[in-house]
Amino acid sequence: MDALAQPTDGLNAEVDVVDGDGIDDVGVRKGKLLSVDTTLEVTAGRHLKINLVDDDQRLNVAGMPLYTANLYDVRVAGYFTTRLFVNTIAQAQDVHHRVALYPLGTPVRTGTLATQWLIGDPVNPWTVFYAGSSEGDQRVGETPLLPQQQHL
Repeated sequence: MDALAQPTDGLNAEVDVVDGDGIDDVGVRKGKLLSVDTTLEVTAGRHLKINLVDDDQRLNVAGMPLYTANLYDVRVAGYFTTRLFVNTIAQAQDVHHRVALYPLGTPVRTGTLATQWLIGDPVNPWTVFYAGSSEGDQRVGETPLLPQQQHL
């Protein structure tokens, strides 16, 4: 099921619901997947574009919940001139496992957070100069997010 709305010229909203078969990749078991994907896109003039995505998933195996997952994606693009732009991206996931249905040692909760920003300046249609940074954090169990990688 899919529902779309565009109440104004610079605002789009979408909800996509998927209810059907799913696969447990760890235990190689067939299950029942429910996924609700919500998207909101805001365009403020010619210079700013914001895209928000929230995907809530639940997989049931043998009538019991195997995991619930919340996946988030936020993207902001800003255009200073017709050539110079900044792009920022943040992606997160938070997964709760029913450990009784997983192999021994599987944590109850896992999560990740990845962030990136880029400044781009197209020189011509074939060449763009980029400068930016990306970082990645990870959580296992109930610990806080811990840095895993950073690139400049």
